Amino acid sequence: MDAILIDTHAERGLIGTMLENVQPREVDPTWIVSDGARILYLTADRLMRERRLHSPDDYGCAGGCWRTAKANAELIAFEIDRAAIWPGIDGPRWELTQCMDAATLPWLSDFYVDRIKMAATRRLLLDRANELRTRALHPAPLDASTCAMAA
Repeated sequence: MDAILIDTHAERGLIGTMLENVQPREVDPTWIVSDGARILYLTADRLMRERRLHSPDDYGCAGGCWRTAKANAELIAFEIDRAAIWPGIDGPRWELTQCMDAATLPWLSDFYVDRIKMAATRRLLLDRANELRTRALHPAPLDASTCAMAA
């Protein structure tokens, strides 16, 4: 069921486009479920706002470039290592490599944002349905005021 609720490819794709210094539409970080992907997104977003990420123009590339993505991945990994915020034992460099492989077209940023938003909406709807199902199967006991109103 988790495979349906987490669009890992879209999360990695979005971060991959950010590695090429593409500013995505507004993304709510809570939409990104994977802890590692959320850390990568927040770190890339902060570095982008601080104008510290490299641009494809820095390397003479038009429309994105592997060297730009690699340089930005190293910068993001360095920031994460320095802050010691990565969950688990795997380092961020492996996940960043997966992000670079997932997104080779910088202009797909909006597509990835839409997919992440759809997955978040599906999770929200399923959570709400489960909550309603639980309430229906296990109704709350009636208190005295509710009994008085019913009489």
